[in-house]
Amino acid sequence: MASTLTTVRTVNDLRGHVAAWRKAGESVALVPTMGALHDGHLSLLALAKSKADRVVVSIFVNPTQFGPREDYGDYPRDEQGDLAKLGNPALLDLLVQGDGYQQEQARRVLDLGVGTGETARRVLERHPGALLTGVDSSAAMVERARAELPAERVEELRVARLEDALPKLEPGEVGGFVVGPLSRIDWAPETVLVYGNSAQVTRLVNACLYEKGGSMRAESTGRGDCADIIIRSRRTGAPQFVLPCYGDRIFGMTADDEMAFTFPFTMAAEVVKGLEGTHAGGVRYPIPHYLRYQAEFPKSYQELEKLWAKGE
Repeated sequence: MASTLTTVRTVNDLRGHVAAWRKAGESVALVPTMGALHDGHLSLLALAKSKADRVVVSIFVNPTQFGPREDYGDYPRDEQGDLAKLGNPALLDLLVQGDGYQQEQARRVLDLGVGTGETARRVLERHPGALLTGVDSSAAMVERARAELPAERVEELRVARLEDALPKLEPGEVGGFVVGPLSRIDWAPETVLVYGNSAQVTRLVNACLYEKGGSMRAESTGRGDCADIIIRSRRTGAPQFVLPCYGDRIFGMTADDEMAFTFPFTMAAEVVKGLEGTHAGGVRYPIPHYLRYQAEFPKSYQELEKLWAKGE
């Protein structure tokens, strides 16, 4: 154990000490507290000392433990009393105190998609003293957040320009969208959407090119695939494969190995004919693996077989 107690106030200092101990093969125990130490805390320190080579205790009031209307400001703080109770350096090796460490943690608050302002306000309420760093893909939403949030609590709001290239409808261009499974609808849709893995989408690409040949082009930003599926399909009138976006995977539960493929419903007969034609030509799904390999015994077995053949 160390003969003197070391105090740290920043994340980097804490990580440096812990990394050095781990590199030396030492085990580390953490006793996290919010100060106002009592006998229960001290018994945990003694237990940690019996279980690990190094013991770390934190004594700061963590704002993330409190809700917007909870008693963060009134929570008891007695740093000098805590230090007195921890006066025996044999109890622990490292003390994490509040101020610098707490400020560093507060500045790390990150809120994605702050445009409405409501989520950002809740984050700021939950993290007293925090500075907000926010990202949104809409410049208009970022400007709205700047207007709604207190300037002294905002460190930076940035625009991620992921949606600049997405196709967009003109005002009044359409009145609404109707969707449904092909097996159940009784009307002719404008666009057909199919989800599948890359091999299944390859079959659809082959089918669309079966008669006319050529190649297929597609665009993707990895954002807003609904715009690609609905608007780009409407604009081009051509089939395309689409990379599902983040929202499609979260809310639509699109699997990691899935892609989307769209084609105009007017091409349905052509797609079916292409699937049948490529199938007749030997293209299949599931794709069969080539298994016509000549299996061989190990060389020692082959030599043994030769000896048996000679009667030796």
